[in-house]
Amino acid sequence: MAPADAARARLASPVPVRAELVARARALAPVLMERAERTERNRSLLPETADDFRAAGLWRMLQPRDWGGFGLDVATHVEVVAEIARGCASSAWVLSLVSQQNFLASAFPEEARREICGGDGHLVLALTMGPAGRAEPAPGGYRLQGRWPYVSGIDQCTWVALTSFNPERSEVPKPLSFLVPKESCTTIDDWHVLGLRGTGSKTVVLDGVFVPEHRTVSFAKLARDTPVPEGPTLAGVPIVSLFAMVVAAAAPGIARAAVAAFEERIKTRRNAFMTAVQAQYSDAQVGLAQAAARAEAAYLMLMADAEDISRRIAAGEHIDVRCRTRYRLNMAEVLRICSETVTALFLSAGTGAVFDSSLLQRHLRDMLTLRSHVAVEPGSSAENFGRVLLDLPPNPPFI
Repeated sequence: MAPADAARARLASPVPVRAELVARARALAPVLMERAERTERNRSLLPETADDFRAAGLWRMLQPRDWGGFGLDVATHVEVVAEIARGCASSAWVLSLVSQQNFLASAFPEEARREICGGDGHLVLALTMGPAGRAEPAPGGYRLQGRWPYVSGIDQCTWVALTSFNPERSEVPKPLSFLVPKESCTTIDDWHVLGLRGTGSKTVVLDGVFVPEHRTVSFAKLARDTPVPEGPTLAGVPIVSLFAMVVAAAAPGIARAAVAAFEERIKTRRNAFMTAVQAQYSDAQVGLAQAAARAEAAYLMLMADAEDISRRIAAGEHIDVRCRTRYRLNMAEVLRICSETVTALFLSAGTGAVFDSSLLQRHLRDMLTLRSHVAVEPGSSAENFGRVLLDLPPNPPFI
């Protein structure tokens, strides 16, 4: 039985435990590795991969139980995404964001949640947090107009959540998030990029689309305390902390995949100046060992924070500013370690690694693109944790 078919066959329990979802992700990883080049050429998640995620229940990890999801914790989400990233970073990125965004839909009123979930509870929600476009008041709601870039998963989603500033004038602009059906959006095919080419993170354009009041929520509610109707699993989770982990989740998987690719390459690589294959040289042996250790260290840091926030949420603990700023800094460190690790492997792999057919070239491009995300920007994250350690207030945003 093929791994993808096996993953479908194991989908027996309506609420699988964490180990089962991780096993499904691990079984899918080699399938996704075979599809990775085709995913890049498609510049969007492949339909069969979206189907595999649905069959394995991976879209539903964080989605609340009372409207079709599994209501599992952050640690489950992060571990699953890290496994998927060992096969295809682009596929892991879409899964990571969409699974989180399916959870965020729980912040909207009940009427909206009933509207956006299908009869089987299946939901694929694309969301962009950066306020863009323009919202104009209209009877019973708002009209949205403008452009929203970087909408990862737009090709697979059924609904889109777009953020714009509240049109009511105030000293401090207040962003609102609006749920819009996919068919109301125009998608601009502009995702021509260095790495994560298969995420389809394209621009969405709206031209005066009406959004009723019940499909509108204050972004501050999302960013502060997102409630979950079923149980305390994610009630009160600080969304910036969660988002930093969602962004970082794929990085150790990419680094581990790069370690495996480098190991395979040096077993056979030699040139006219080598008296043996590269694997026989001590610098290659040391480089491989150090890279493996660093990739593992980054994974352990990622999982330690994901387990910590999951424990605190389950216990109903308040997650204070010290924890929140530490989480974000640690996720920036995960990206730093992983990007430095993959870069070092690429530079040690010889000129053959520069070809488009090279796995190391893809891993480097994906890692550098992931590293560019503002949520894991190292300067502000380190500054804010340092300020908190010195009893100074942190500087917004991303706290």
